[in-house]
Amino acid sequence: MEALHVPAISIVGMSLSILLSAGAPFALFFFIRRRYGKGVLPVLLGGAAFFLFAVVLEQLLHAVVLRPGPGGRAALMERPFWYMLYGALAAGVFEETARFVSFHILKKRCGGIATALKYGVGHGGAEAILIGAVSMISTLALSIMAGGALAAQLGEPVLAQARAIAQTQPALFFVAGLERLLALGIQISLSVLVYYAVYERRRLWLFPLAVLLHAMIDCPAVLMQAGVLKNVWLAEGVTAACMAALAALALALHKRLEPHEPALEPEQSQEQE
Repeated sequence: MEALHVPAISIVGMSLSILLSAGAPFALFFFIRRRYGKGVLPVLLGGAAFFLFAVVLEQLLHAVVLRPGPGGRAALMERPFWYMLYGALAAGVFEETARFVSFHILKKRCGGIATALKYGVGHGGAEAILIGAVSMISTLALSIMAGGALAAQLGEPVLAQARAIAQTQPALFFVAGLERLLALGIQISLSVLVYYAVYERRRLWLFPLAVLLHAMIDCPAVLMQAGVLKNVWLAEGVTAACMAALAALALALHKRLEPHEPALEPEQSQEQE
């Protein structure tokens, strides 16, 4: 069987996306660690919370609600509005609840904006690595195998995937890495909102606000999955605008509430010296 040809520029795009998805969270972590101190508990808890709530619990709900019909397509996807509402709210509720629970755990151990930022890096970094880097590594490996001597050993279902990869616009592989960066920024900003919902009195309303904002930001992606929105550039443009607006909101909120932040524990203060 003749080997499939995946353009070299597509391979470059995949490689860059893997580098951004896996490298950006670590780069941010070391920057925040140097600026605010060496504590890693919020990062570890953020990654664990994302895995438990988004990868395990949310997917269990999807398995019940989005059971595929006879044609292999979930019945709810035939109703784009309800599919968008369900998909966006599910992501918002599960991930923001993960933050809410995690910050209640962290509140007994640490405080300060570093806690919010580190948690955001852990939560968003786990998403970037599991959803971005891992899936793109699989795509890259398949592209290399389908383009070499191993192509003859691949089954038809795998070859069908390889053909789809070969026919994909190379620019979309670069966009995948950009999308992970935007998502990381969104996750960190939402973490700031929920941090203040937990750590500040009379700010509990920030938690449902975070759920709502998360759901709204996820709407373009859900519509893409349903096949209603087909312009990836429009979807990414909307996501970029939402990320910028959310980051501005988080920064404004921090500047307003920073004087009331809980004091650092003695061992934390020593780490920053």
